[in-house]
Amino acid sequence: MGGGTAGCNWQPIGTPFVAGIEGEIGSLKLSGSGYDPLDPAGPNNILSSTKIGNWYGVVAGRLGYAWDRVLLYVKGGAAFVNIQNSVSDVVTGFTASTSTNETTWALGTGLEWALHPKWSVKAEYMYIGLDKTLADCGFLATSFCYDHNVRGISSAKIGLNYRFN
Repeated sequence: MGGGTAGCNWQPIGTPFVAGIEGEIGSLKLSGSGYDPLDPAGPNNILSSTKIGNWYGVVAGRLGYAWDRVLLYVKGGAAFVNIQNSVSDVVTGFTASTSTNETTWALGTGLEWALHPKWSVKAEYMYIGLDKTLADCGFLATSFCYDHNVRGISSAKIGLNYRFN
């Protein structure tokens, strides 16, 4: 996982509270696969695969509390990810696949520390709430459907920020 963010923060004069908005875009590559152990043709016949990525995006609001050079914040907003699923029947050679761009929610928290008036470092945890069941369906001799349970994504990130003004 890697990428970049751009955003804007506002701190009313004389208060420790900070509000902001940020956009994040990056590369994300997660994949997994497994065989169906209950398939009548055998445990190594039906192969299900899911890939999340190659990209993701988040648009989120941030609320924080600043003291001295430290900002503690929470963020939440919309997340966008690409999900690709496929299922293959080894015996028949049948393959069904889908690709979808999902819009969902994201929630996170972080800590940012000002190294210098123009530079800061941050550590952040973010959860992208996918938690979806997607199906691949097709027709061979009979209809053929397989569900893919796609779970949410937890991430821990570190970053370096530059302040323009």
